Amino acid sequence: MDIDLRNARLANAALVVAIAVVAIFIGAGCASSPKILAKPILPEPPSAPKARFETLEEAVVSPVTLNANKSDVYQIRQTQPIAIMSFQEARAGSSGSGALVADSIILELQRRGYRVIEREQIDKIRKEQLQIKEGESALSDLEIAKRISQMVAAEYFLIGAVTDYASESRDVSLSKVVVKSDAERYEREYAEFMEKLNTSYASECEKHNKAIAERKGIGERCAPAAKARTLDEWQDEYFNQSRKVFSTVARVGVTAKLVDVNTTKIIWVGQANIADTNLQRGMTRIVSKMVDDFIGQPGQVKR
Repeated sequence: MDIDLRNARLANAALVVAIAVVAIFIGAGCASSPKILAKPILPEPPSAPKARFETLEEAVVSPVTLNANKSDVYQIRQTQPIAIMSFQEARAGSSGSGALVADSIILELQRRGYRVIEREQIDKIRKEQLQIKEGESALSDLEIAKRISQMVAAEYFLIGAVTDYASESRDVSLSKVVVKSDAERYEREYAEFMEKLNTSYASECEKHNKAIAERKGIGERCAPAAKARTLDEWQDEYFNQSRKVFSTVARVGVTAKLVDVNTTKIIWVGQANIADTNLQRGMTRIVSKMVDDFIGQPGQVKR
């Protein structure tokens, strides 16, 4: 009986020792197992900006390009008569454009309340002057303008030429452009994305890669993050995507000089160009821009 009890005690002691040994080995194994390091999550880039095709107006119609120079400080009062002669036509196939431009300027000045001597009256006197002086050396438009102004009691004289007045029907490319309202959204989200990418994400990646380098754990290293496209880069990509439409494309070009009859000086000279889908509208826009410049700002009244 004593022998059996003693054997049982020895067996229990051996079991305890075995369990302890196993526990030690398991603990040692757990201690040596490497820690898994989670890779930082890349911020979500903004979604692509919405795009649309240009309208025909956007593709063809250009702002009026006006190059003008005022040689003197002057002010034209509404009571001072302005004489306007038919503009010369420097381009073949633009027959009648000189008279059309002159008439448009007359109508614009009259609409603003200025006194204008009728073009037909000026042209009639001009023809008479040319016939009377045909035996003399050729007179310049400026010399003729001065003589006619004295005859009709004008204080200012406007002369000029139509340098371009043509239209053609052809294919027009309409490019894709970023929708303006969505461009604001994209720029805001792009700024937020770049801020996160360059601050919190960059800091987390630096710590993550350092921990791997120092063997504090294992995991996938952070690679340099690809940056989101800028709005300009998206626009460049969209711009190469186009479709064609058949349309009329018109070009109008005008030069003009304003002469002060009393001083015989050219006090204003201007040259303007424009592209439009309609000749008449293009001419009207040029005339309005030129009158704004040599008379004053739109709607400004000078008495």
